[in-house]
Amino acid sequence: MSMKTDFRIGYCQKRLAFTSIELLVVVGILIFCTFLILPAFGRTKNNSPTAQCLNNLRQLSSAISMYSVDNQDTLPGSCWTAVYGHYQSNTQLRYGLINYIAPYLGGEASTTTLQSIDAANCPGSLRFRKNPPSSTNILAMNVSYQLLRYLTNNTSNPPFSLCDAPVQDRFPFGYPSKSLGLSICGSSAFDYPGMKISNIKLPGRQWAMVDVDARNSISSINVFPGGANYGQNLPSTRVHLNTRNYLFFDGHAATIKD
Repeated sequence: MSMKTDFRIGYCQKRLAFTSIELLVVVGILIFCTFLILPAFGRTKNNSPTAQCLNNLRQLSSAISMYSVDNQDTLPGSCWTAVYGHYQSNTQLRYGLINYIAPYLGGEASTTTLQSIDAANCPGSLRFRKNPPSSTNILAMNVSYQLLRYLTNNTSNPPFSLCDAPVQDRFPFGYPSKSLGLSICGSSAFDYPGMKISNIKLPGRQWAMVDVDARNSISSINVFPGGANYGQNLPSTRVHLNTRNYLFFDGHAATIKD
């Protein structure tokens, strides 16, 4: 009996074995794909806090907009420059931005009970600040964002400091100067109220809020008795690599290198 060879079986059996060259090619392709994927994964991971921070600013923007609609086109105020995540009606936190807009962020109206809103906390700031959020010593520890102190409505003669700006261009979100006996540019005769949005020129070019660190804070990084001193607990540098997140008066939020 003669033995027949099935060439099909032989062909299949032959192709089941890989040569060394084929294995090296496959390994090389896998390594190449890995080098392509890892940087993209790293960028996604690094940008995640930035994206979350931008989402916070957009939520705050919507709340400020709804507040202004309900209050004759007026921004919330009088406000501290620092944006505190906690709010309360019978302490200095009653002058915090969140105290005015909490109901528009899904929170309860301000009462004597201490409450908080997560949207006021930048995830990058939470990671790098010197102390974690706390329900004690709030005015010194729980700040992720700060508000603009004065506008540049006259671009041909821009102010270089708060006191250099016209009174009507100071504190878009107001400031409780008289209420707490704080002298602003030599006067504590009145509180600055929240500004009419219609009075803000170039709202798409002037920022309203920014994530804050020791480099751009208006609060001293040193301790002064009686002061809020939130600067001393801020991250030492930018929390989004070499960028900061800004909210502008026209409502858009953007990541800007500075």
